[in-house]
Amino acid sequence: MLKIVEAHNIPYVASASIGYLNDLKKKVKTAKDVNGPAYIHIHTPCPTGWGFDASMTVEVARKAVETGLWTLYEIIEGQKKINIQISENINTLKYLKLQKRFKKVIKEDSTP
Repeated sequence: MLKIVEAHNIPYVASASIGYLNDLKKKVKTAKDVNGPAYIHIHTPCPTGWGFDASMTVEVARKAVETGLWTLYEIIEGQKKINIQISENINTLKYLKLQKRFKKVIKEDSTP
């Protein structure tokens, strides 16, 4: 979706996550102040649909970023900037195992 919006030369395009609230707040403020249209794509895990306890929503959101499956970045007037640098990605299997929606594709004896 971000690539589609970027292709339309929108002045401000960003990805965000509820797992990184300070980053999200900063991006909302930037989008509000930009001259022209702005778009923020926010990663918000769904406890019911994804099959995890609602109390783990922020943890699931953070792990999506920590695995590298969801990158936090913004594009301002065509210039891309990564906002959160993850020094070492966590094992993707740890992220997938938190969610029941992947139980059919993960072997029971899989170890992260």
